[in-house]
Amino acid sequence: MLNFEKNRSVYFKSFYIQFCFIIILGVNFKLASQTFSISGNIVDSTGKLPLFGASINLKPLGDTLSKFNFGATTDTLGHFTISNVSIGNYRLKAAAIGYKPSVKRISVSNSNIDLATISISKSGIVLKDVSIDEKQTRTEQNGDTTAFNAGAYKTNPDATSEDLINKLPGITNQNGVLKVNGEEVKQVLVDGKAYFGDDVNAGLKNLQADMVNKVQVYDQASEQSQFTGFDDGQAKKTINIVTKNKNMNGQFGKVYAGYGTDERYTAGITLNHFDNARRLTFLGLSNNINLQNFSMSDIFGSSSGNKFMGGRGSSRGGSSNNFSVGQLGGVTQTNSIGVNYSDEWGKKIKVTGSYFLNQSDNVNTSNLLRNYYLNNESFSYYKEINDASTTNINNRLNFRLEYTIDSMNAMVVTTKLTSQFTDYIKNLDGGNYSIMDQLQTSILTSNTTKNLGYNFSSGITYRHRFDKPRRTFSVDINGSNNPRTGNGAYFSTNKFTSDTTLIDQSSNLKSTSYSGSTSFAWTEPMGKFGQLLFNYVPSITLNLQDKETDNFDFNTNDFTLIDTALTNKYENKYYTHKVGVNYRYKNAKMSIIVGNDFQYAILNGNQQFPSTVQVKKTFQNILPTTTLNYKFMDGKNLKMIYRTATAAPSITQLQQIVDNTNPLQLKTGNPDLSQNYEQTFIVHYGKTNAEKATGFFAFFYLSMTNNYIANTTTIAKSDTIVNAIFLNQGSQLSNYVNMNGYKNGRGFLTYSLPLTKIKCNLSFNGSCNYSLTPALINGLTNNSQNINFGPGSTFSSNISEKLDFTIAYNGSYNIISNSIQQQADDNYFTHTASFKINCLPYKGIVLNSSIDQLFYTGLNQAYNTNFLLWNASVGYKFLKNKSLETKISVFDILNQNTSVNRAVTETYIEDSKTNVLKQYFMLTVTYNIKKLKSQTPTVPVENK
Repeated sequence: MLNFEKNRSVYFKSFYIQFCFIIILGVNFKLASQTFSISGNIVDSTGKLPLFGASINLKPLGDTLSKFNFGATTDTLGHFTISNVSIGNYRLKAAAIGYKPSVKRISVSNSNIDLATISISKSGIVLKDVSIDEKQTRTEQNGDTTAFNAGAYKTNPDATSEDLINKLPGITNQNGVLKVNGEEVKQVLVDGKAYFGDDVNAGLKNLQADMVNKVQVYDQASEQSQFTGFDDGQAKKTINIVTKNKNMNGQFGKVYAGYGTDERYTAGITLNHFDNARRLTFLGLSNNINLQNFSMSDIFGSSSGNKFMGGRGSSRGGSSNNFSVGQLGGVTQTNSIGVNYSDEWGKKIKVTGSYFLNQSDNVNTSNLLRNYYLNNESFSYYKEINDASTTNINNRLNFRLEYTIDSMNAMVVTTKLTSQFTDYIKNLDGGNYSIMDQLQTSILTSNTTKNLGYNFSSGITYRHRFDKPRRTFSVDINGSNNPRTGNGAYFSTNKFTSDTTLIDQSSNLKSTSYSGSTSFAWTEPMGKFGQLLFNYVPSITLNLQDKETDNFDFNTNDFTLIDTALTNKYENKYYTHKVGVNYRYKNAKMSIIVGNDFQYAILNGNQQFPSTVQVKKTFQNILPTTTLNYKFMDGKNLKMIYRTATAAPSITQLQQIVDNTNPLQLKTGNPDLSQNYEQTFIVHYGKTNAEKATGFFAFFYLSMTNNYIANTTTIAKSDTIVNAIFLNQGSQLSNYVNMNGYKNGRGFLTYSLPLTKIKCNLSFNGSCNYSLTPALINGLTNNSQNINFGPGSTFSSNISEKLDFTIAYNGSYNIISNSIQQQADDNYFTHTASFKINCLPYKGIVLNSSIDQLFYTGLNQAYNTNFLLWNASVGYKFLKNKSLETKISVFDILNQNTSVNRAVTETYIEDSKTNVLKQYFMLTVTYNIKKLKSQTPTVPVENK
């Protein structure tokens, strides 16, 4: 019961938030009255063919100024549906390019309305086409799904889906990380099916923009949550690309090769074969100009140990899907192949699968300057220069099978298998300096590691529906295994105030991680709109690590002296049992979920070497969760989420083994750590106006963590011993400790509108990020506060396919403050202004240019920078259908490309520079393949 007493105030706050949600439910109960839908089909009055992309507008009668209007567009079959329509009288207007609008009066009483077929005739007035085209629906908000009409955002011929998506409001792509309204996109689907697993980049770069009908953005729930309707907190931010014809047949893709100055080269192939439901894609890529089709995880090793990325002044990158590896800077040579397959085997089985093979060589040279938050210490900053090279070979296999057994039973099986080999070499030269710029301590190291890792995971979801509506049973079973082996050699010369030491070591590592969980869920109807969920989730995680480090023995001329401080054999087990009850109320307008889980957890740690240490801890927690989703009748949607969760410390944070990769900055673990308790509050708000083609979206996120696993750092003022580890003067030891007070929040706003008179689109965005991170530095508590906010805007053309330009701006102002060493408080500013244009001025001529202006100020003086990255190309298309293109391009015309990064932690501020790709010229030849069979969609039988 101790754990309950400790967290009593936290639980009280959690229940209070749930109570507020229930009050909202009561206030809005009357607003959530029954609503209905209006559907129909729009066809040409002459040939009776369905009209794709027709615009539908619904507005209450007798209220010309009303904001309560609905919008929709027809699909490839000419069909449309407008949901969430309240009782009343309305005016429905159907319009299409080149056709006279059709207006109908509709009365909604107590049932859904099917208008069957609406015929509209051609107008014969050419000038009217432009007016209708400029007012077509750009964005639709259907519940918590945002849909962008691709036809409203013009792109050049041969443009990719990535080019199209970069024009959409609220979507940003910086340093290979795709975000929607500030949230990172985790997967890309094509017509609702996985496309290259969860690889976002491959999915966007290999599908042509002119094949896209809509781009949908939403949070895709887990397999079990989709079935039960209860959110389990495992949703992924998803982009679904809806093609213009889901049953397309044919082949499309491209083959290209280029060679340039400084022996720069690129070559690749993309081939797609679509045959109705069967879709096959093959990719190949080879270059030394930092281009990759696949995820960044395929380029960098699983034990690289480098946290910097480069190119155009970037910040820290995202993590990989397989090995949690961040991006690197420098220059990379890449060779890769991949294949994606999806099909329907009969009427009951749907399959998707993909395979990747990547081989890469990365060279990274960087220098950094790090200032610590200290009071009146003998030195003030740390400098480092390092050279690193990484060779990485990565294989990835993804497979998903959905089996519909019958109308009541279904099963989904998913499997992922990854292998990764890494050969990593790093040379480092670093030192601590005094305020007078005098070297106090220094280090010169050489580190070589080779690692081989596998990661296998699989999941099975079984779903059963009963005859009674909303009564279901489902089981979700997941398991994973991640074994790794590695060896390394380490040599360093360390100069301290009192002496000089040499380290010459060899190490071997074996580690394995197992995890397994089962989720049982039973849903039961409760009233007309209510439903109960009873769930039980047991899980286990087992980590085994065995590392041996041996020092060189000059007597035997071999590595035979075991280093007990760097050798460790550790086993960690974490068991959880979670049981809960959730209630969901849902009607056509509103859905609210209120639930509470009780979790019992056991954390066992067993260290067998160098000494025997056993740790056993138990935890009991109440985990409330509440979700509210409300659909307004005028194209608005509000979604609020309150969620709690716990997380156990990792094996790295628990085991008492010293990491001496940098002897001036030693690291070790703490076996006495406890699990943390996190509360998260999320708000999504979207509003679209179909008639004005405007959109407004807002996202807010706030998390607060008790027992946060924080860093505690000891920097030695003189030679001393800390936790049985000897520290020379000027060196430091980092460990982990549980602390309260961690907070992290962010917000993002986007507003978009068309500029019809000049045929362009304009969007504005604003972002704000906040973090409060506690830490211990030499026994003193430091609360590091970081506030970041910045404006952004995008101005893009919508004139024609022959002229496509985008002007964008993103700024970021950062405020850093600390509770100790307030003289280290700092403000700094960065911005990126960019201009991109693609132009087809005459026949087959293609002109392309992009200019990025990057500005950094407020950093350390040597790292402030202001430069232009200007790229340009001129090409010519010829042969039939302009399928062959010859292009001359120049990268970094002004030869100014630079990489600058600032990293802010709770213990230091760090500025760094990394080598980048410099100026080169290249001649490229591209052959585009497009042999799609035209299929005329037919009107459904029931509507003929």
